[in-house]
Amino acid sequence: MTWPLPEIRRDGNEFYLGYWDTDIFDVRERFEALLDEHPAVTLRDGDREWQTVMIDSPDPEALIGELWARAYGATET
Repeated sequence: MTWPLPEIRRDGNEFYLGYWDTDIFDVRERFEALLDEHPAVTLRDGDREWQTVMIDSPDPEALIGELWARAYGATET
């Protein structure tokens, strides 16, 4: 099973990421850690169902997809 990307809403270089399946805690936690470690990303706010981030990247949606795939892949057993 593959978890779908979070809902993405863009406002300039700020992104709202909505997590509609809140049962994916391990993927979500790893994704947040990857966002936090990435030099182009600044974590802003969030809770278990959503998060806002600032992304300074030429293709921020692709970066979100790449980090989400890495987070999912790191949690597969």
